[in-house]
Amino acid sequence: MRRLLLIFAIFNFSGCGLVSTSKNETKAVQAVANFYGGFCEPTIGVSASTETGNKKFFELKVTESNALEQFKNSPEIAASNVAYLFYTHLKEEKNQYSEIRSQLVFKDADAYIASYPSADLALIESKLKLVEQLTYLLKSNMFHAISLMLSDQSFAEEEKAKLINSIAALEPQLGVLKDYTILGFKKSSYNDFNVLDVFVVVDRAKEKTQLNVKIDLKPNEDKIHFLDYKFEL
Repeated sequence: MRRLLLIFAIFNFSGCGLVSTSKNETKAVQAVANFYGGFCEPTIGVSASTETGNKKFFELKVTESNALEQFKNSPEIAASNVAYLFYTHLKEEKNQYSEIRSQLVFKDADAYIASYPSADLALIESKLKLVEQLTYLLKSNMFHAISLMLSDQSFAEEEKAKLINSIAALEPQLGVLKDYTILGFKKSSYNDFNVLDVFVVVDRAKEKTQLNVKIDLKPNEDKIHFLDYKFEL
C-alpha cells in the first residue's frame, strides 16, 4: 500500500503556551498537558492512501514528562489516555478527524506511537460511562446496585453476591471516595469476550486506591465482566 503523509499545520507548545485551530482543541490539548506535564507537540495532518482515501488526523507528541515514565512498560495505557483526553474535550471537532494519534517519548526507551480511530473513541467514551456509574454507586454506598452492572455471562448469582459482600466489607476501610481518574485502557479478551480493560485510580479521604474494570465492548451490551481493586501496569 502506497502512503503519502501531508502535514498542513504544526503547532508547538509547552505548559500553557498553547496554539490550536479552535477553542475546544486548545482546551483538549491543554487537558493532555495538564495531565502529563512536560512538553506537547500537536500536529494536524492528512494521510493519503490509494486504497482508503484521505484521512485527517490529530497527533499529540508528549515528551520530557515525569508522569509518563511510570508507563514505560505499558505505554499503550498512557497512549490510549492521551487520545481519550483529547477526544472527549472536543465537540463538533470530533467529526473532523478520522483518527487521533499518540506519540510518547520516554527518557530511556523507544518512542511509542499508537492510532485510535474516532469511531472507536466514540464507543469507548460511551463505555467509560460505566466507570462513572460504578464510582457513583461506590461513593453512595449503593453496593447492591452494582450487581445489576455485572454480566450474567461472567458472574453466577452466588459470585455476584460474594463480590458485592466483599466490596461492602472493604469500602468503609478505604475511606470516603472523593473522585476518580482514568489512567487508560486497552482492548483485550476475557472469558472469550472482547472487553475494554480499564485502569482507574480512585482518590479517597485516606489514600488513593485502584480499580480494574473489564467492560463488554459490544455496542449494546453495557456490562462488566471483571472488577478488582488492584492491577499491575
